[in-house]
Amino acid sequence: MICKIFCKGDIASGNLSTAILLREIIMEAYQNSNVMIETIGNKANHLESKYSEVNSASIEIAVFIHLRRCHEVFRDLHPDVPVIAVCGGTDLNEDTKNPEFLSLMTEVVERSKAVVLFSSSMLNLFAAVWPNYRGIVEVISQSVAINVDRVQSLQAESLEWLNSQIGVPIRSFLLIVGRLRPVKDPQYAYQPFLEWNVQTSPTTKKKNNHQMASRVAEHRRHLIYIGSVEENAPCIRQFLSSLKDNPYVHHVESIDKDVLHAIMLASDGLINCSISEGQSLTIMEALTLGTPVCARDIPGNRDLIQHDKNGLLFKTTEEFKQCLTRLCFESGLRERLIQAGKDSMHESRFQKSNQIDSYAHLFSRLNL
Repeated sequence: MICKIFCKGDIASGNLSTAILLREIIMEAYQNSNVMIETIGNKANHLESKYSEVNSASIEIAVFIHLRRCHEVFRDLHPDVPVIAVCGGTDLNEDTKNPEFLSLMTEVVERSKAVVLFSSSMLNLFAAVWPNYRGIVEVISQSVAINVDRVQSLQAESLEWLNSQIGVPIRSFLLIVGRLRPVKDPQYAYQPFLEWNVQTSPTTKKKNNHQMASRVAEHRRHLIYIGSVEENAPCIRQFLSSLKDNPYVHHVESIDKDVLHAIMLASDGLINCSISEGQSLTIMEALTLGTPVCARDIPGNRDLIQHDKNGLLFKTTEEFKQCLTRLCFESGLRERLIQAGKDSMHESRFQKSNQIDSYAHLFSRLNL
């Protein structure tokens, strides 16, 4: 079977990560398959040259990730080639709000033989936007695979490298990880973090408030943004440039996955401020590693995080600061969240074997 996966080609983007993982899944489901990834640029002339041979390899099936961008491919694809549309968070949470984008995506959806969604909340959104869709609809969660032993072996070296990049030695730090663009709202955490980092008493009311307050005063955290900036995001570039004068907030470009995971494992926690998520691979990686997660209370994050069980959720900046205090200073919480996070990633829906079986079943329904 010859399969071609089309996706947005931004380095370190969630779409590309999903495409790489999906390629592995399909190749394991079909041992003799040839699965290729074609990345999509932003300019029409680039697309024209890149897809001039889109049908030359006798493609038997096409997979679209990021429906609006893939509309350019859809125009050139032979009508007999079946399409599987994989809907992400941007597709359903953001692009459906734009009439022009919605029109493009509707053409892709109507052309597809099947649609894959990562969660039940995404299924509900899809059904609300395209209630009359007649193709196959499947909910297939993603999975992550991490060599924890290798990550642990890289920890000391990775932290030494991080210190050299930042220019100051750091002991305790929190992370915001991913392709930096408006929908990820990286600026959201900045001011609340600064306010929290200098406060002398916790915002949560505990019996041992005095003890907690002294511990807060003794330890200053660092906030580190890791990820490249999306091409058309000047406001974020300007924001990151302003961090140079702050001794406690830093930015590092995208780095190797194993190094990133080693740094995540050493951190106090992962912060997710996104205003839209489908199913965040970064959150899933953190839970798998045993890194506590503090995430914005949005549908995509609620699919992965149960507040106060396997992570912490916040709706406001005040709740965000309360979550940071609890995460860093509440006795026993960190250990409880870590174990529950690992347990949640052991659920069958997040296992690679489940993905392989689900995609094999889907392809069989398409007579492939």
